[in-house]
Amino acid sequence: MKVFTSTFSKQALTRAGAVLLAFTMLVSCKKDDPYDFDGTYYAQVNFINASSDAGSASLFIDDVQRTPNAVAYGNASGYNKCYAGQQTATVQAGNNQTVVATSSVQLDANTNYTIFLAGQSGALSLIQVTDDMTAPSTGNAKVRFVNASSNASGASLTFGSTIIASNVNYTSGSAYSEIKAGSYAAVLVSGSTKVTNTAITLESGKIYTLYAKGVAGNTSSANALTIGIFQNK
Repeated sequence: MKVFTSTFSKQALTRAGAVLLAFTMLVSCKKDDPYDFDGTYYAQVNFINASSDAGSASLFIDDVQRTPNAVAYGNASGYNKCYAGQQTATVQAGNNQTVVATSSVQLDANTNYTIFLAGQSGALSLIQVTDDMTAPSTGNAKVRFVNASSNASGASLTFGSTIIASNVNYTSGSAYSEIKAGSYAAVLVSGSTKVTNTAITLESGKIYTLYAKGVAGNTSSANALTIGIFQNK
């Protein structure tokens, strides 16, 4: 009986080792294809271009392009899969798609993120925020605010008499707020600069990110401080 047990254990170990080796090789092969996420842990990343003068931009995670197409100012890529873990986010922009911003990012599995390209050429930043995809209460929408305008310090956002965010500095974001679904005049204030957007409609059950983009005090249509909006869900 002792001999049988010893022989069986060796066989089991041999088989287990073979299975482990095969699994390791399988995972390694899949990681050779940076767009194959079968059997891997991944996050979902959305990219927003909030820089008015950087030009169209693309997001790379560990040197792999994660935006199918270059993203124009004020637009978003939508969510794309990225491997989980500590990685390097790089943005290429302009006609030559040169590197304009780099940052280390932590991407956790089964988590959604938004990465902003923010600020102005020569001093661009990447802002990473975690997206809470938990649905709001029935009849409500969920909203948060991110300040992606480099000179809009202490920005505040209100919907009518409802304060969504107050005194949010550049590269920072607010917590989520639930608000009754409907149409609102969203008012963004930074110092003496006030921006009103009367065409914001929030749908029940939806999640939104509003963000400051452009340059406070600039009056040109291309660079003026404005409110951007992205529907996360």
